[in-house]
Amino acid sequence: VDMLSLAGMWLAIFVLTIFVVGALSWRKARRHGVSAWNSLAARMFLSQIPAVAVAGMLTIALGMHGAYDMIPALWLGQYGVILYSFSYFTGVEHKIESLAFLAFGAIAAFAPLNWQPSLLGLGFGGVHLLSGVMRQMRKQKERRHESD
Repeated sequence: VDMLSLAGMWLAIFVLTIFVVGALSWRKARRHGVSAWNSLAARMFLSQIPAVAVAGMLTIALGMHGAYDMIPALWLGQYGVILYSFSYFTGVEHKIESLAFLAFGAIAAFAPLNWQPSLLGLGFGGVHLLSGVMRQMRKQKERRHESD
């Protein structure tokens, strides 16, 4: 896979992710009768633009230097940092998620190249899925306690 195709694929995934998160946030806010785009959401989103820009710049630089094996470590680690900063607004769940991403990023920094796709999958796929399942289980448990 050439660098341009890889960059295009990840840019498309990034844009799709922003769209899906935005749509789900809007839906949840509407269900609760609040605005999805408020000053807190704006501060959280806008505060991460520098981190995303640096990750993008470093991804391009690493790719230009042929250091493809370091890109997953950068992505996982940087995403962990972003989630950690979100945890100050959202709570301990994002802090735990962030630590998992930071750990996968640290492993990816020293792991063989053939481990990288699995580490990306475990991080961006596995951690997100596990976190979603845990949140859903917690919500169901809270609903059972409310009905008692």
